[in-house]
Amino acid sequence: MATSPSIASARRSRRALRRASRGPRAWLLLLCITALISATAYARAEGAEPGAPPASKAAAAPPASAAAPASADPAAPPMPADPLGELINGNADYLKDEAKHPRQDASRRKDTAEGQHPFVTIVSCSDSRVPPEILFNQGLGDVFSVRVAGNVVDTDEMGSVEYGVGHLGTPLLVVLGHTRCGAVTDAAMHAATHGHVPALLEKIRPALEATKARFPDLVEKDLVPGAIKANVLHTMADLLKSSPEVRERVKGGKLTVVGGVYDISTGAVEWLGKHPEEAVFLAAPDPDERAASTGRMGDKHVKKPTTLGHAAPVKEHAEAAAEVHAGGDAAPETPEKPRPSFPIGFAIVAFLATLGGIVSARMFG
Repeated sequence: MATSPSIASARRSRRALRRASRGPRAWLLLLCITALISATAYARAEGAEPGAPPASKAAAAPPASAAAPASADPAAPPMPADPLGELINGNADYLKDEAKHPRQDASRRKDTAEGQHPFVTIVSCSDSRVPPEILFNQGLGDVFSVRVAGNVVDTDEMGSVEYGVGHLGTPLLVVLGHTRCGAVTDAAMHAATHGHVPALLEKIRPALEATKARFPDLVEKDLVPGAIKANVLHTMADLLKSSPEVRERVKGGKLTVVGGVYDISTGAVEWLGKHPEEAVFLAAPDPDERAASTGRMGDKHVKKPTTLGHAAPVKEHAEAAAEVHAGGDAAPETPEKPRPSFPIGFAIVAFLATLGGIVSARMFG
C-alpha cells in the first residue's frame, strides 16, 4: 500500500525533529558531565570530598568542646550552698553517733546509676580507719574520693583530682590526713619497707624535713604529729603548684582547697583551712610556663624517676611532651602536599568537553 505524501512528509518532519533535538541533548549532557568533573577537581584541589566545605573554612570552625562537667547538667541535684559546712555538719553528726547514713538506699543507687554529681573531691589516706563518706556522714555519689597511703599525690593521684574538680566540677577539694598515720610514721622511723613502698615514702620526706627544721630537737617518732600536718600542707602545695586545672579553678573562684586532720581516736576533724602560701603559689608562673622557660618540667614529681611501674610510662610521656612544648627536638612537620592546579585542569576538561560537543553535534545534526 502506497504511503500518502502527507504521511511521508510527517514522518520526515518527526525524524528531522529528533535529529535536531539530539544535538541540544548531547550538549546538555556534556555540560552536566563537565560541571561534575569540574566540581570534583575543585573539591580535590581543596583537600575535601565533593559537598564538603573548603579546607580553609573547615579550619576556621571552632573545635568541638570538651564534655561539660557533670555538675552543669540541669538534671543534676543541686550542690550544697556551703560544701565545707556540709562536711563539718556531717562530721558533727558522726561524732554524736547521730549519723543518718543519707542517700544510701535503692533509690539513690538508681539515681546515681546514670552519672555522678559529687560536691567534694577528697584526697585521703588508704587507712581502713579513715573512710571519708562515713566520718563526714555522706552517701552514694557525694564524695569523689582519691585514697592513697600517706595522702600524697603523684601523677595518678593528681590526674584523679583533676578529674574530680575539672570534669565533675566539684567546688571543694580537701586534703585529709589523720593521726597515727602509718606511712608518716614509717618514713620518720626509717622503717625497713619493701617493694614500691620506699618510693611512696619518699613523697613524705619533704614534710619530715620541714618539721625537723621547725623543731630541731625532735627526732623520729616525736616528729610524727607535726609531720602529719606538714604532709597535708605539702600535698596541698603540690596540687596548687603543679596542677594547671586546680590552679585555674582556684584563680577563677570555682574551687576552694582546704586541709584537715582526722583524729582516729575521737573522730573529730581538725580543719587547717587554706594553705598559708596559696596566694604565692597562684602568683607564680604556671607549670607549662616554667617548662617553656627551662626546657623541662619544673615540677619535681613529674621529672623524678619512680619505681612505681604503673606511673613511670605516664611520666616519661609527660617529660617528652614538655621537651616538645619547650621548643626541643620536636617531630618534623609533615610537608603540605601541593594542591593540583585547578585552573589548568579545568581548562583541559573544558577543551575536551567542547571538542566532544562539536563532534557530536556534527554527527547528530
